[in-house]
Amino acid sequence: MSHSPLTHSCAWQALTQHQQSLQDTQMQALFDDDPTRAEQFSLTCGELQLDYSKNLITDETRRLLLNLANTAQVSDAIAQLHQGAWRNQSEQRAVFHTALRDQSDNALMLDGQDVAPAIQKTRKQMRAICEAVHSGKWQGYDGQAITDVVHIGIGGSYLGPQLVTEALAPYATENIRCHFVADIDPMALAKTLQPLSSATTLFIICSKTFTTQETFLNADAARRWLLQRAPDEAASISKHFIAITSSPDKATAYGIAQNNILAFADWVGGRYSIWSAVGLSAALSIGMDNFEAFLAGAHEMDQHAQQAKPADNMPLMLALLGIWYRNFWGMPSQVLCPYAYGLRHLPNYIQQLDMESNGKRVTQQGEAVDYATAPISWGNTGSQGQHAFFQWLHQGTGVSPVDFIVPLQAHQKQHNAQHAALVANALAQSRALMCGQSAPEGEEHRNIPGNKPNNVLLCSKITPHTLGMLLSLYEHKTFIQSVVWQINSFDQWGVELGKRIAKEILPGLEGTQSDSLLNQIDSSTQRLVDDYRANNPSPQPSPLAGERGPDLSSKTD
Repeated sequence: MSHSPLTHSCAWQALTQHQQSLQDTQMQALFDDDPTRAEQFSLTCGELQLDYSKNLITDETRRLLLNLANTAQVSDAIAQLHQGAWRNQSEQRAVFHTALRDQSDNALMLDGQDVAPAIQKTRKQMRAICEAVHSGKWQGYDGQAITDVVHIGIGGSYLGPQLVTEALAPYATENIRCHFVADIDPMALAKTLQPLSSATTLFIICSKTFTTQETFLNADAARRWLLQRAPDEAASISKHFIAITSSPDKATAYGIAQNNILAFADWVGGRYSIWSAVGLSAALSIGMDNFEAFLAGAHEMDQHAQQAKPADNMPLMLALLGIWYRNFWGMPSQVLCPYAYGLRHLPNYIQQLDMESNGKRVTQQGEAVDYATAPISWGNTGSQGQHAFFQWLHQGTGVSPVDFIVPLQAHQKQHNAQHAALVANALAQSRALMCGQSAPEGEEHRNIPGNKPNNVLLCSKITPHTLGMLLSLYEHKTFIQSVVWQINSFDQWGVELGKRIAKEILPGLEGTQSDSLLNQIDSSTQRLVDDYRANNPSPQPSPLAGERGPDLSSKTD
């Protein structure tokens, strides 16, 4: 394969040569040589502080990485993103999710139209629903107030609301409990509904296209559960179901009352949709004021990404460090370790954000890349990770950079001593990865090489504003990397391929597809289908096969 313009560029070649000169560099020696290193390689943005001094970098590395960003015209791309000028070329769709968290009175122009009024209208609708539910005015079919909200979605229509609700649990409204269902294993929904009362449960069906298979298998099961207990179908659905979608006509056809449909625009990608009406369940949990503080935090990071000087730009530096290790050191993965129980879903959220966005092998122009793109993103809370995969991080044969996310204050003051131990462990792991330890002769099994790169991202505590900044930070990091790699962050054709094939296979499992059609698939899949049918001699058609079921497409959320 011939070199692409990116790998053939002077900026890329300079970094390749520079990396070779750092092969034997020890981070501990860099600290010994420069007592101010921690200060020189730290950044602050609002409530967030990034210490990236424990990395295999020098001043020269930073200069060369910033030169790569300049060559890729990253600053121009960030400006285009916030002006609504960036395009998802493969789907001919605009990209403007940053507009959702802009709370100014400024016009937000997209293709000659101000989208701000529609955004503000949706926020008002969300606030009205929150006030009605919190006050008890929103009542179920027998006149009781709502006590439980079940959010049904998948992908971005699920991960974001779940993360925000759990991370901001200290801000939760006392009389509302939120539950989240994505998995189509029947046990997931059954376990969620088992302790709930149908009379006091509100369902939020969240699907951008309103055709997502997993979401509607669960939605249909939730509808049946409600109607088995409720006296009147139309009245009960209107009091117990809300739809959030960019296809409101499909929600109406599904039977959702017009007043209970919240729309968001087609230019909002699923994994960026938490900032839209998709965040309603989170707003119901924490209150609309706190949800708007969450939006404000994201907007502050948006402004920082646009306005900060390159060397002071937090998402830019995180993105460039990721490129440094992925492309020039050959490190295939990255680890995210929040030392906060409330952020336990953050690794999954970032995994989708990063790997679905940048897990691509062709450029925007459709040419095959000759360089690595998105690394494998994985992790867990630090406390759990220390007793699981940290052994691999310290002594394994591979190297994976780590992001430690550490809130310095606990929400519960009575647990300050316990929180101090938590922070001590986070800082200890960061230092241990860098320093390692030398073992005495004859005890080589205790030798830990160290020199493992990691970042420490600090905040005072996890607040709505801080969480908004944090999620926006990683969004911008992901986008910047896609700009350098010249790929489209905003489509997901690989996901949709699997959806399409599943739609083709499902009738075979149900026994409604002819054997001649089934014989057109490969012999392995044919045998696996036969195994299913042998274990289900009278398979039932999907409940979505009835007239109420939506027309399922290959689109995903």
